[in-house]
Amino acid sequence: FFSRRLRKHGFMRAFATPALLLFSIQAAADAATLRTPFPVFYSPSTPDRASRLAAWLSAAAGDWCHALLPPVFPQDFAVTWSPTADSPVRMANSTTGESLFIVRPPFGRLGKQMETVLRLGRSPRNIESSFSAAHKVANAAFHLRAQQCFAARCHPCVASPDVLWAAIFEDDVAFVPGYSPGAARDFPRLLAAATATAAADGANKLQLAVGNAGQEVDLDYSPKKYCAPHARNVTGWDTARLRVCHHFSDSHAFAVSHAHASAVVAAHAALVARDGRGAGACLNPWHSSTCGDDPGVLRDFFEQCDRPKRRQPPSDTRLSCRGLVLAGLRVPWALLHNNTVGFKMAGETLPRYSRDIAERQPSAS
Repeated sequence: FFSRRLRKHGFMRAFATPALLLFSIQAAADAATLRTPFPVFYSPSTPDRASRLAAWLSAAAGDWCHALLPPVFPQDFAVTWSPTADSPVRMANSTTGESLFIVRPPFGRLGKQMETVLRLGRSPRNIESSFSAAHKVANAAFHLRAQQCFAARCHPCVASPDVLWAAIFEDDVAFVPGYSPGAARDFPRLLAAATATAAADGANKLQLAVGNAGQEVDLDYSPKKYCAPHARNVTGWDTARLRVCHHFSDSHAFAVSHAHASAVVAAHAALVARDGRGAGACLNPWHSSTCGDDPGVLRDFFEQCDRPKRRQPPSDTRLSCRGLVLAGLRVPWALLHNNTVGFKMAGETLPRYSRDIAERQPSAS
C-alpha cells in the first residue's frame, strides 16, 4: 500500500489555502501594541477552517505577523516502498523528486500498527495514521516547511536576526475564552512574555495545544504522563501557567526558538543525506520527555536519530528539545485543538467538549 500515490480523500488539514481568505488583519495594524509583531506560521486547508482561525487571530490585529505558507496538495507527494526486508519508506515531492522523509524498518510506531492489523487479519490499508495517511504526510511537511523557513529567515516576518521565536499553528486550533489564558486580543503579547520566560529558563519550545482526551497529562490520572508546575509563571499574566509535561503526543500549536528550528532542519538534512541512518549523525530534535511527538511522521522519522536523555528539567542542555507548556488555570493547554473531546487535570473532570462546542467560533474577547 505504500507504493500508491497519496489519495485526495486522505488529505485533511494543513495546506490548501483559499485565496479569498488571506486575511485582512494587517489593515488593523493601528491596534498593534507589540514593538515587533509576533510571527505565526499557518496554512488553512479549507475556507471554513480559515474563517475560524481568522475569527480569533483578528482580535489581536497587528500584534501578529502572518507568515502564510503556500498551499500544498496531496498530489504533491509520492510515498513509495519496495517490499524487501531492508527497504525504507520514502516520502518525496512528486514534482521535483525532493526527498522529504525516509523511514527505515521497523518503521517506528507504524510498524507496530502494521503488525497489529496483520495479526488481527485486517488489511494494512486500514491504517490511517503516520505515513499511510495523506493528511499526516501533509501535516508533517507543513511543520517541516515552517521551521525550514524560520531557520533560513525566508519570510519578512522572521527576516530580522532580532526575531528569536516564532509560532506554528495547525489550522484547527482555537482560542477558547474562559479556558485559554488571557484574551484573544492579548495572546501575542502573552506569547512574547511566555517565550521570554521560557528562554530564560533554558527551554527552546513552548507548547500551546496539548492534553487531548486520552493524553492523561496529570499525575493523578497516569503516573507516567503528567504535568507539574514550572518553577515560575509568566509575570503579569494571572490566568496563565507554565507547566512541565511529560510523555504526551500533541503538538498542534507551539512556539519554537530560532536555534531549535535550525536544529530540526539540520537533523532532517542529516537523516536525508544518510538515507534515514541517523546513528551518530543527529540527536532527536523532535521528541523528548518534555516535548510532544506529533505529527507522527516526524516522530517516526526523527526517532532514527540518537535518543536524547529522558526525565531532565528544561534547563538541561543535553536535551535536544527542551519543552514547557503554556496553559490556562483550569486546563493543560493555551489553545484548544478542535478534535478534543475531553480532558482531565489536577484530579478534576471538566465538562466534556463535543465537536460542536470545540468548533463554534469563540468571541474575540
